[in-house]
Amino acid sequence: MTEFTFRPAVVRLPARRQVQLVLANQGQIAHQFETVYLYKTIAVVVHTALRVEANGVEFVRLQPGATATLTFLPRVRGRFPFACTIEGHREAGMVGLLEVR
Repeated sequence: MTEFTFRPAVVRLPARRQVQLVLANQGQIAHQFETVYLYKTIAVVVHTALRVEANGVEFVRLQPGATATLTFLPRVRGRFPFACTIEGHREAGMVGLLEVR
């Protein structure tokens, strides 16, 4: 994450195998990662000294320089958009695509 882009913009994940998605905010302002794909997916989020297991993740917000790891099992194949949903960031082009194969 940086102003106003995700790198890579397309994230390819294998279906039915546990994955770890590492999010790193390399920008100068806060950013967040949100995708409807994770709304009902059991996931573990690890950020600094915090570890959260949830039956769904709405978004992960990171301050500049912060990282977080999302661990989950992608079950549904397809293409799912993601974005930074802080006001104005999506509109500035901070979007991407999860491809679960």
